[in-house]
Amino acid sequence: MPLSFATWNVNSIRVRLPHVLDYLEAEKPDLLMLQEIKVETEKFPALEISAAGYEAVVHGQKTYNGVATLVRRGLAYSAVETPSFGGTDHARCLVLRVENITFANCYFPNGNPPGSENFAFKLRWTAEFTSFVAPRLAAGEDMVVAGDMNVCPTPQDNGVPGIETTDSTCAPQSRAAWRALVWHGFTDAARALDPTGTPWTYWDYRSGDWESDRGLRIDHALLSPAVAERLSACRVGKAWRGRANPSDHASLLCVLE
Repeated sequence: MPLSFATWNVNSIRVRLPHVLDYLEAEKPDLLMLQEIKVETEKFPALEISAAGYEAVVHGQKTYNGVATLVRRGLAYSAVETPSFGGTDHARCLVLRVENITFANCYFPNGNPPGSENFAFKLRWTAEFTSFVAPRLAAGEDMVVAGDMNVCPTPQDNGVPGIETTDSTCAPQSRAAWRALVWHGFTDAARALDPTGTPWTYWDYRSGDWESDRGLRIDHALLSPAVAERLSACRVGKAWRGRANPSDHASLLCVLE
């Protein structure tokens, strides 16, 4: 059966709730994976989400981080996990099973500046996450890993001049960690359908990056082999970044047949 899912770093659910509700109404995804919700689990606006026809599975954290997966009412889910990586208990990963697919909703560490402890944490977190999903993939588990992964996999994914040597998203170590994850057998959904385009998902609030379309492709959807065979569409919701009071990220929506 067809299934649609989206990922979106909303940069505070309290601020962006009207956008999220409008998105649910307009796009009607079966799942919406949110990152950087920035609220504790018990303070997530579950009633408003329920009124929109979705159930919220939340792994929250005060002020920072936090992930939530919104599941369209009528779809059963199971096996909720909230693993921690990198030696901390940050709310950065939420795993659940829907329609026989494991969905890992992830907010990877930013890691700036390169060479700092933040950067070392980013690399530890990514390596431990890779070790978490690799055995599942090897066992043939159908899986989607989606979220703000804070890496531009190649120079082609960077539309901001001058940051290749200064930003952790473009650092060689970040890209190597990305490849170590993907090469376990994942397909990069956006590049599978748009190998040469510029599907940016992030534009900095500063410096006129949005107005000049200087963006980065740092939000991704990675699909295990059997899931990738079902992929029929993958698109960035760029218009949502252009709204008043937006998140600095746009949504990424995938459709499976």
